[in-house]
Amino acid sequence: MDKIYKSDYDTLLTPDDRVSYLKEMLDIVDGKIYGKVISEPKNSDIVFIRPYNRHGEETEVFLDVNEGWGIPNRKRKNSNISKGDYICGELSGNKRGPCIINAERMESFESFREKLAMLLGKKWQREGFRFSAEEIAVFDGNGETVFAQWAAKKVEMMLEDKYEAFIRGKIKGQEETLHNLEDDVDRLKKRQLEEQETLEQLRKAREEFRPYEKLILEDEKPAPRRKEYDYGTYGQLVKEVWAYLWKKKNLYYEEACVRHFMNALRTQQLTVLWGRPGTGKTSLPRGAAEALGAECIRVQVQSNWTDNQDLLGFYHVIEKRYVPTQFMDALVKAKKHKDQLYIILLDEMNLSNVEYYFSEMLNVFTWDKPYTFQLYSAKEVENARKKLKRLREQGEDLTDIIDVLTDMRLYRPRFTIPENVRFVGTLNSDATTKTISPKVIDRSCLIELQTISREKKEEAQKELPDETALDGKSLTVGADKFQVKISGGEEAGRLWQMVDQIRDIMEEAHLYISNRVDAYIGQWFGWEDHCADADEIVLAKILPVIDLEDDETGRNMTLRLKEVLKEYGCDKSLRKLEIMERRAKTEYRIRYWEN
Repeated sequence: MDKIYKSDYDTLLTPDDRVSYLKEMLDIVDGKIYGKVISEPKNSDIVFIRPYNRHGEETEVFLDVNEGWGIPNRKRKNSNISKGDYICGELSGNKRGPCIINAERMESFESFREKLAMLLGKKWQREGFRFSAEEIAVFDGNGETVFAQWAAKKVEMMLEDKYEAFIRGKIKGQEETLHNLEDDVDRLKKRQLEEQETLEQLRKAREEFRPYEKLILEDEKPAPRRKEYDYGTYGQLVKEVWAYLWKKKNLYYEEACVRHFMNALRTQQLTVLWGRPGTGKTSLPRGAAEALGAECIRVQVQSNWTDNQDLLGFYHVIEKRYVPTQFMDALVKAKKHKDQLYIILLDEMNLSNVEYYFSEMLNVFTWDKPYTFQLYSAKEVENARKKLKRLREQGEDLTDIIDVLTDMRLYRPRFTIPENVRFVGTLNSDATTKTISPKVIDRSCLIELQTISREKKEEAQKELPDETALDGKSLTVGADKFQVKISGGEEAGRLWQMVDQIRDIMEEAHLYISNRVDAYIGQWFGWEDHCADADEIVLAKILPVIDLEDDETGRNMTLRLKEVLKEYGCDKSLRKLEIMERRAKTEYRIRYWEN
């Protein structure tokens, strides 16, 4: 038992701190303290005790007045506690020093000893020691032999066993730790050697390729940083693009025309703008792209284009490298900037036969997933790498082969069309152009452009927004706002019903609407904030399929189609069908008089 010094006790400021200190030193847990009355001063309400610890020993502690700890507020007349008694109480403290409260006299030394033994047994059990009742009772009952003397020997033996087991476990744990550390050291040494070897290889390769760095570093300015334009609904964005074209580009289109074009950008179709020269077919996609912060790349179709190589490029078997085109470079550029919308404009696309040079790209509009096509064999890349290794080992010039491999990184053997690209074509209607086939029409959204009359222009100016936030410089609308989505909503379902009615009418006249139209309707209505309507779909996908004849079959079909168009409120389509009907009658008369 450590001796309790009064100097330590006096350094504590509060009674609670002093009581906690004494409880810790006396090993008091339950708050109970046991002791023997050693003094009973005259003319005092206080008797003094010497405390015992749990081992049954009188403690070597500092003593208060009269060499003991007091029991305060004792009324001597009514008290049965006197000198020589053994008591049990609760340790407390006051300004005068430590004291015992709620004190009880033990009937005998045996009961006092029994209490201490019980507490000692509980304490040792918590620490892992086990005693039988017989062992705890084995000590001299006359009180002269202290219980702690026997218990100390018992505990000493237990501690020796416990310590020996602890040491054995400690040694075993240290051996395992040492073994693990040796394994870790071996692994670290091996890894360090591997890293040093790799680093040396990298340094060597760096020195070898230093003269050719300019061949593999892309010399291209990054896309300008613009703020994402946070617009309301897509219909509001369409109006702002329309206003931008009018007010900042002096391009005068009907709002419906701009809306049809913007809606087409949200579908996986070839958007075809057609009409007479001077109606703004080229200016519309370029102006809209500028307003949206997108990029429009114009590719001029040539009259001598006959196959896919004219559009996509080809692999030069002699030079062993891919020879790209402007169209292919535009796709590569779009792949580098996936957050930006790219519009690839095929200007005057019917100068040559579209189905010939655009045959590979027509597959883009029939797949639900991004379309991948083969530019050349992947074996060519493997051969180029083998050649690089051979030339390096021979110490020859690597300039040409590195140039070839750089191209192969850009124009990979299998190339996937980026999802941020939209394809737009313009068609002129004159004697120098080719007509487009039903296959192209089936995969296209056809939008007719017309010059706007003075009256319509004045009406449109009244509907134009006063201001537009779009400035063509600092704001952009990200490509994610134009991604293709498919909807099976109620509104789309109503249009599918309309198409089915029209399909049945046309099939009786041996004219057919592709089932792909149903998929495109789902794309038009894929976004919750769409602004497409039935009239737009009939103009873009159904009327271009009709080759109207002024005969009984044609007239009957036209009559029934008019009824359906009236039912679904397709006023513009109805007027267009009437124009087609008059043109068919005129052509019929011409053929009649020619014959």
